[in-house]
Amino acid sequence: MLSYRHGFHAGNHADVIKHLTVVLCCEHLAKKDKPFWYVDTHAGAGMYDLNSEMSRKNEEHLQGVFALLQDPKCPEVFADYLRLVKASRDTVRQAYPGSPWFAAQMMRRSDHLDLYELHPADQKRLEQVFERDRRAKVHKKDGYLCLKTVFPPPPRRALVLIDPPYEQEREYQSVLQSLSDGIGRFSTGVYIVWYPLIQRPGSPKNKSSEKLVKQIKTRFSQEQLHVQLIMNKDQEGMYGSGLAIINPPWGLKEQLESALKYICSLDKSGVRTFSVQ
Repeated sequence: MLSYRHGFHAGNHADVIKHLTVVLCCEHLAKKDKPFWYVDTHAGAGMYDLNSEMSRKNEEHLQGVFALLQDPKCPEVFADYLRLVKASRDTVRQAYPGSPWFAAQMMRRSDHLDLYELHPADQKRLEQVFERDRRAKVHKKDGYLCLKTVFPPPPRRALVLIDPPYEQEREYQSVLQSLSDGIGRFSTGVYIVWYPLIQRPGSPKNKSSEKLVKQIKTRFSQEQLHVQLIMNKDQEGMYGSGLAIINPPWGLKEQLESALKYICSLDKSGVRTFSVQ
């Protein structure tokens, strides 16, 4: 099933914390001279136009990245992330990048990107975005299956983003299996799993992410960092999002605590909450 298009949600609150985390993790990995790989199991289109019909439908970016761009007192933790957002507008005035583009800007000539995307339109656009980047390989393959074929990476250093659409309930187990495949072959990599927090009584996906997080905590012995941003816990539908990070870089916890505290402070009603543990 390939109906999901991230263009409807580009630049929203979930993208902010997800892409900030990718930027920060790349920054940590690049501190060492040794190369590293970036693997994106569901890479999307690579670049989005916030002035497109899709983006204008819900205008989710207004409560996401735009809120940060319009605040001159944004904390230092957002500096590289926002710098890259602004730089992306050199090609499209209302551009907002996808995860692989952010990663590529933080990586060096010796690093490598493996990007997986099955949606035909998004895969074509992704190829266009990276057609001149010799570090990147774009694959029209099932990202859930990639980690057991590409790992372990030759440099023995890698950052993985598992960020599927969760269109179907079985995808939660696919995420868990993909994570198991990766860690089983390469236990020291940095793995980021993004998930939506959904409140929809009667739906088979209701509270599925909470179950996924519990399984990740109990199945894997590696150090873990769990982050959640709750926009409105009483809201039906997607009320927030979270990240499960395996083998988080040192100092990432404090950086994300600072970032989420600031994001929540922008909401004067006090509805937004966060957790980092």
